[in-house]
Amino acid sequence: MIVDEFHRGEAPTYRRLLEHLKPKELLGLTATPERSDGESVVKWFDGRIAAELRLWEALERGFLSPFQYFGVHDGVDLSSVRWTRGGYDLADLEKLYTGSDVRVSLILKGPAGSRSRRRKDAGARAHRQGRLGATPPALGAGRAF
Repeated sequence: MIVDEFHRGEAPTYRRLLEHLKPKELLGLTATPERSDGESVVKWFDGRIAAELRLWEALERGFLSPFQYFGVHDGVDLSSVRWTRGGYDLADLEKLYTGSDVRVSLILKGPAGSRSRRRKDAGARAHRQGRLGATPPALGAGRAF
């Protein structure tokens, strides 16, 4: 059995499924093996990790494309959203973020001018990666995929 996102292997639903199926061979894949609750998933593998490749090493070796995160302040006040079990209450968040047509239209529009800038940035990254011998991401019609 191959299970992606195996950092969830200690969640009750995953645990019940794994205990029910009792796989003879188990391959667990995750980019985030450290769980915020401190539970370890390596017990499913007799405490052993067959192979480990961390994000920065995968980027350096050209297995992954570089990425960027952009934080955009949206002015949403989260003080009324309940905090439960180590995170925001999902129902409250959904109501706050999708309960308004104005809010949804802001999300769909995104930051002003970001679409054309992202296309130019993707093209420049692909060119740099190609010069360095890495396989660039697929580009088409001026867009990165």
